[in-house]
Amino acid sequence: MVSSDTAKSMPFLDRFALQGKLISQLIAFWWRHYNPDPTTPQHKAARYIGQSLQPEFDRSSGGISNPSPLGDGQPPFLQQPSVQQVSLPQPSDSQLLRLFSADPAQYLDENPTMDLRDYSDEDFLDKDLGPILTLIIVFGVERIKNSQHYLSPIFDPTEIQEQSSEDEIKRTFYKFVPDREKKYGSLEDPRSSPSDNNDKYAFIYRIPLEGKPASEEINLPLEQWINDTKQFYPPQAYIPFTT
Repeated sequence: MVSSDTAKSMPFLDRFALQGKLISQLIAFWWRHYNPDPTTPQHKAARYIGQSLQPEFDRSSGGISNPSPLGDGQPPFLQQPSVQQVSLPQPSDSQLLRLFSADPAQYLDENPTMDLRDYSDEDFLDKDLGPILTLIIVFGVERIKNSQHYLSPIFDPTEIQEQSSEDEIKRTFYKFVPDREKKYGSLEDPRSSPSDNNDKYAFIYRIPLEGKPASEEINLPLEQWINDTKQFYPPQAYIPFTT
């Protein structure tokens, strides 16, 4: 296993690109594996990803169909976050942050003989175990143990944790905004907000969720991208990516 220190010492641009790729592959896995068979581990992992990116996503479609135009009775969880919404505090215990900060490599080191068949539906609901099982299903044991192709955790706690107002030394962090209006994500500079003093230290990390194409022909490209360890960017423009 490659030392986790290798990943932490990775040049920033390489690390940023790999983080974007891993998020893109998580979305591709959600698109590919939600619904076909609700009893499979793949479906359970896809459901966890969907609920992390869009907590109230439509269970009947996986919440991944193209959204209707705003203003036509569209439910709130499908709407694009506004500037005002972006300024809201990011819950430190949100499912998305738990997914991004989970460390499956450490779990595998501590449980070298783990078998996914031994885990129940209730385990996926566990605050700590759920994201770890999801990541192991998506990326596999071999890749997770190779820090050239995987970051465990995907984001270091110092990259995503807000600080309390009592902290004397401030540092920047990522605030994640899933955005159903975007095909490509972006990293936006911190903005000053009178409602949240932490916003001046938060880089807005937009995760694109424009919508899954309806054609079944995308399944093979999605599967290829999920398993890719060589390219930084997805092979098809319809696969979301943040740069």
